[in-house]
Amino acid sequence: MLRPRVRDLEFHLYSRPVHPELFQTFMLRTVQKDDYQISVRLTPSGHVLTFRNPLFWLTEVTSVRNQPLPSHGHLMGHRFQGERNDTLHPIPEFRYCTTTQVESLSEVHFEKVQSEIISDGSKSGLLFRFNPQNRLFLTPVSYMSVQAGRGILSITALHTFPSENTVVKTISLIEKS
Repeated sequence: MLRPRVRDLEFHLYSRPVHPELFQTFMLRTVQKDDYQISVRLTPSGHVLTFRNPLFWLTEVTSVRNQPLPSHGHLMGHRFQGERNDTLHPIPEFRYCTTTQVESLSEVHFEKVQSEIISDGSKSGLLFRFNPQNRLFLTPVSYMSVQAGRGILSITALHTFPSENTVVKTISLIEKS
């Protein structure tokens, strides 16, 4: 499957789980800790990240504009353009912050960044390399990393779009206030 165009991507956040059958999943990783569970899915349009603890749920979705998604529990949504920062408190004890960024690069710089993502992703995190459509061209990759610290989770997602020399990046923090 090919990547959609970057201009067709949207970012959504929900206060509930979103049914996994809505998405084609290339890779899935779930981590269970004492006080939370986090699941990461890599999809054709990016990712679905689900965080839950005994007090609340958060589901972060990158999807295409025409993707059928629920309206119930929708906290925010926007198209991917430039850089954007959002913060909300799903409950008073927690804060969710996200930065979304679209970065268009020169072909040479894009190839270098993509190579670094593949190199770093092969050592840690979750890395998916799309099937090559043509052996002479770069293929898209998706990479996600979850870092846990005392009272904070940091989630980084990088999705490449070689036909546009573009990287879509999200950094999300879930922390106790």
